[in-house]
Amino acid sequence: PITGLGWYAGQLVADIFPVIGVLAMTVFLFTPEWRLSLIGLLLLVVFACWVHLSDLLILPLVFVSVVVAQRLIGRAIPIRRGMGVGLSLLLAWAALPVANKAVSGEAHISRYSHVFMMSRLVETGMLKTWLDEHCDTDPARLCYYKDDLPRTNKAFMWGGESPLALEGGGRKVKEEYDRIIRATWTEPKYIGMHILGSLRSTAELLGLWRIADELEGQFYRMDYSAPYGSINSFVPEAMPAYLGSAQNTGAGTLGLRYLDRAYQLVLAISLLTMVILLIRSASRKASAIALMVGGSTMLWGAWVCASLSTVDSRFMGRTAWMLPVMVALLIWKGQQERPTRNNNSVIPERG
Repeated sequence: PITGLGWYAGQLVADIFPVIGVLAMTVFLFTPEWRLSLIGLLLLVVFACWVHLSDLLILPLVFVSVVVAQRLIGRAIPIRRGMGVGLSLLLAWAALPVANKAVSGEAHISRYSHVFMMSRLVETGMLKTWLDEHCDTDPARLCYYKDDLPRTNKAFMWGGESPLALEGGGRKVKEEYDRIIRATWTEPKYIGMHILGSLRSTAELLGLWRIADELEGQFYRMDYSAPYGSINSFVPEAMPAYLGSAQNTGAGTLGLRYLDRAYQLVLAISLLTMVILLIRSASRKASAIALMVGGSTMLWGAWVCASLSTVDSRFMGRTAWMLPVMVALLIWKGQQERPTRNNNSVIPERG
């Protein structure tokens, strides 16, 4: 039967690029000798930023973290290497509107950023609070829905009965949404709510060690999910089989929660090994930088996604594998640097 697996796989294709971009930056910064092929790494950084817009924030934040960490341990990054990465990140921001204009005829970085930000306000409850306080003096179309707002960002963005859909979609509500979003950043009360909500959501996401949610969850059964909507519109005769599939929990489950346990075990071992490496490693400074790359990728990835979108296990999983990779590389490097025993001892000849 038709399932939501294709949609899920399509999301994962974009999700690998934050780490690809970070690895490209890292190799460029720390490769000792110059090679012309290194320019390809900078182009890969730009491409990674364009594949998923969160990377426009994640990659610069990781870059700054690595530069600061290098300074703190007394190892400055070569100026030309740092400038190369910095210019590639600036190019990603500056050239994206040009690329979008060439494709769609409209210059923009994100055409629907206001929708994502508003869905974030919905999920945290901030929008309901703001509307309760301002609708009497500052009426908005959203005031008609303030007592019936969706509870999740997915329901707000994709639900057929959400205020967004009922008002005609993202383009028609842009002016009002932008005005409300700006207003929440001008009042101290709401600035505090933004900050606390960001910290709370980031901490929640950092502890969300699961990778099987979309393989066994209920989301694809919801009428506002993309697979449900597409199947219902184009092949409605396949809906019974779709809803009855194990992936959509219509016939039990796929029994894939063991993947979560394996994932949790790998992350726990990686964190423990990271601490041991920082305490016992002879090359502690090199270990610290490698672990800074892995750790900051996880941290900034969680902060950006949790603060600007939603708390979703997928957002943690897409960067979490960076830490085990760095730990494994450090262990391998340590094994390679161990002095080998000299087994070619000279046995004195008998006279």
